[in-house]
Amino acid sequence: MPMPADSTKLNTQASYFKQLWDGCHAVTRCVEFTTWGCADRHSWVPDTFPGQGAACLFDTNLRPKTANTCINP
Repeated sequence: MPMPADSTKLNTQASYFKQLWDGCHAVTRCVEFTTWGCADRHSWVPDTFPGQGAACLFDTNLRPKTANTCINP
């Protein structure tokens, strides 16, 4: 997402993760849901896409973000 992250962007991100998660659950052959990176602190996204970030399920302080609660109810 374009930085800085804010609550609107984080809620949109959570919605996207939930759509992907729900789609996987709707397909019996989907047996794995993988995300790259755990926390924004160690994310490759800002180095690869300048101005972008906050792509992971945990923030820079290793706290779960809204998106994490969508796939880990």
